[in-house]
Amino acid sequence: MPILTVNGIGSHHGSGSTDLAQAELTRRGIHAIDVNYKAVSWYQTRWKFARVRVAKAIEEAAATLPASAPIDVLAHSFGCLGTIQAMRRGLELRHVWFFGAAVDRDIDLRGLRFRSLTNVCNKSDLALQSANIFRFGHPMGKLGRDGYSGPSDPRIENSFWSGYDQEGADDDWKDHSDYFRGEHLNAWMDRVQAQQDFARD
Repeated sequence: MPILTVNGIGSHHGSGSTDLAQAELTRRGIHAIDVNYKAVSWYQTRWKFARVRVAKAIEEAAATLPASAPIDVLAHSFGCLGTIQAMRRGLELRHVWFFGAAVDRDIDLRGLRFRSLTNVCNKSDLALQSANIFRFGHPMGKLGRDGYSGPSDPRIENSFWSGYDQEGADDDWKDHSDYFRGEHLNAWMDRVQAQQDFARD
């Protein structure tokens, strides 16, 4: 079952985040496709064209798959906003994984075509906290820090993670991408793989 991996901004096209997830999933025999798009700066995220740019890249990757193939997405940070934009443009997805989603926590996702969504969030994500304080018109929120609190939608599940307990808390930018580091990557990809295996049974 194919899964598209979508990186956020300022992450060197996902080299420190979703590229690692894509490589690990591929190693496990899962058809994982890296979604590449022209880099978006923090300043540019305030405008819709940035989300549309990511959405179009997702659509192009999805178009390479058989029309009947159910598609999963694993997105990080701003890539989650791009994924939502793609669904608003009509893309239908099976399961969606959001990691550190830079999305408003009360967003209304009803009406979008996805079967289920796991929102992986981390209360120690200071990157999302800072971005929310100094928004300056940006659409980014704290869904990936505080969890989903929008209109009731049984398809959405919050999965809170504490990140590093003590040592190593500064190994990455404010715990925003720690999901994709070492043992944590293996643990989360175990869950992604288990979700796919369950869907096949």
